[in-house]
Amino acid sequence: MAMMVDWEYFFPDVYFKHDRFETWSKEDLNKVLDEDGNWDPQKDFEYHLHKLKVDVKYFDEKNNNLFPEGFTKPRYSIEIFEEARLNLLNRVQISFVEERETYSYDEETDEETCNVYLTYKIEIEESDKLINVENGATIGSSKRINQDGKFVENGERELRVWGRKNVITSHRFNAINILYDWLIGVNPRGVHNNNWQVFAYGTTEYDETLSYVDTFAVTVEKTQTSLPGFDNENNNTIVTQTIENNFDNISEHEKDGAQDLRKRLKEWNPFIC
Repeated sequence: MAMMVDWEYFFPDVYFKHDRFETWSKEDLNKVLDEDGNWDPQKDFEYHLHKLKVDVKYFDEKNNNLFPEGFTKPRYSIEIFEEARLNLLNRVQISFVEERETYSYDEETDEETCNVYLTYKIEIEESDKLINVENGATIGSSKRINQDGKFVENGERELRVWGRKNVITSHRFNAINILYDWLIGVNPRGVHNNNWQVFAYGTTEYDETLSYVDTFAVTVEKTQTSLPGFDNENNNTIVTQTIENNFDNISEHEKDGAQDLRKRLKEWNPFIC
């Protein structure tokens, strides 16, 4: 049985070791650059969420036949997914922190090279506001206006975007998976080019304590250490270690790749490309 959990996340400063300039088309790249032609992670994240948007036609019961065969929860699933997507779109902020330098020495040429990179802070902002919902979508609630002293529905809908700072409330589906779906594609690293981790502290509706740490293993040098029991990875993987039920059970680590994350999202929005 699924239960409601308030997850409070801690995101250390991060360096995105992405390859957008080498792998993206000019058309797509232009959507994620700032006015000076520099890559903007906030724009990149918002563009990613735009591509995950649920087309409004799927909210119409007449189009249930468009869902994949055997998909058992058509409208419920896309409503949950779209609410989570809009919540992140309106709350996640990625801001510049500082420019850092590292130096590498080439023994053959006897030369030292300076590498410059930028670090950022990811935050999920505190929020309690109403946003307009696209006509035809069945999420949120009907919008009411004052008409001749009476509040009546005007045919539009609005969604309450609510949450404490860095907290995501999950039930069955956790919106953090949408953020992770983007993160694993931009190769997040720690500010020292080390493995980057996200820490989560959860409180259930039954006042139980849950916690886990996710390690984004992108590229690992031989000299780098990892958490006990973790194998060194050389590809994009998220390694999860959880502690459940007030520390009565410490689970073994799990590994998720980009395809695993996308599969999880498609269980709620089967129309993602």
